[in-house]
Amino acid sequence: MTRAACFLAGALLFVFHAVCFAQRPLEVSVFLDKTSVMLGEVVEFTITIEGIDSAYGKPRVVAPDFGDYFTVIASFESNNIEATGIYRQTQVSWQLRYKLIPKQIGTIIIEPAKIFYLGQTYTTQELLLYVKLVPRQKRISSEAVPSEGAPEEETETEAPSADSPHTGEKDSPSGKQNVI
Repeated sequence: MTRAACFLAGALLFVFHAVCFAQRPLEVSVFLDKTSVMLGEVVEFTITIEGIDSAYGKPRVVAPDFGDYFTVIASFESNNIEATGIYRQTQVSWQLRYKLIPKQIGTIIIEPAKIFYLGQTYTTQELLLYVKLVPRQKRISSEAVPSEGAPEEETETEAPSADSPHTGEKDSPSGKQNVI
């Protein structure tokens, strides 16, 4: 009976250990902080990987090729380590961030990133970024601005009441001007 109890206890411990330390699949996601930008504006592309077991090291990440469509101005890496469970197994989440400036206008498709970890390959979804041309400032036409010596156009203003001291005109060094 003692032998059977020891065998049963060992089997239960084995199953418990296998369940507690089972390697769960990674959770991989990508994110753009903006989906529409002006040409020359900075956008941040982030790859997040969660569920890394610290005992097996970091996964290998192949980021999309940004070369033809973006200038990479910075890249960052951050880790978050969390101890969980009875045996304080550590799980790591890892974030890779890229600061990008688009080189052309139109719709840019950011290809999926690939992550290799413990014999598995994970692929993210592709993302779309809409890049617009920077709008030009409105120009004031020469017709709207009177040149020196040209007669000014009179602008209609609300007629002042007889009781009001305001006449709709304002003194200036060059004479009287209509108040708009």
